[in-house]
Amino acid sequence: MRLPRFMLSVLASVGFSSTANAEEKTIDPKDILFSIPTIADDAPQTSPQSGNLTDADLMLHEDDWRQVEFFPKIRLAEIQAKLTEFKAFEAVHRVKSGWKKVYVRKIQPQVLVNGDDAIKSLETIFGVQADKAPVVFVSSNILGRIRNGFSLQMGTGFDLYGTADSGGIMVLAASLNGGDQLLTEAFMKLNKSNDLILVDWRSQMIAVGVSANGQIEVWQP
Repeated sequence: MRLPRFMLSVLASVGFSSTANAEEKTIDPKDILFSIPTIADDAPQTSPQSGNLTDADLMLHEDDWRQVEFFPKIRLAEIQAKLTEFKAFEAVHRVKSGWKKVYVRKIQPQVLVNGDDAIKSLETIFGVQADKAPVVFVSSNILGRIRNGFSLQMGTGFDLYGTADSGGIMVLAASLNGGDQLLTEAFMKLNKSNDLILVDWRSQMIAVGVSANGQIEVWQP
């Protein structure tokens, strides 16, 4: 049986052996820890992937879905409350090698960028053409492409991705493998153009705005 996602393997610690006469050992589910402290309540909805994948495809592990994401600034108080609750939750459930429980973020979707041309407005802001939806995977299994999804390759180590419908962009998030400076620059543009804030859930931090002297204003619980 496949272990639930986000959990750390403890098989090595209980001494499994491949010999036929080895004593069988069992694992208490309580000893299996989560490897990340928080996940979004909504798993990415996917459609089957067809055709060959290329280097241009954004590959997104399901663990990373919406871990760094944008919200309208009008939701700041709501997000601050969630982060405050998450910080207290983590303090209770954090252990040396993982987390006993994972904090599930339940946040009602809301349009970030309005209009059926919302993706084109991002292309204009960044001078980058939108590409195909990210491909979601777990372990070695491809789950599919995000439905109604899109991606923007922003530079080495940094992509934007999200979902959109006729009403506008519903999810806008960042995939990072380095590229922190590029993310900062993207936030500054989106904060100015669309009054968006940037939330890093695992770091428990919100980039709220930009000061008059160009410094990022940050909030943490």
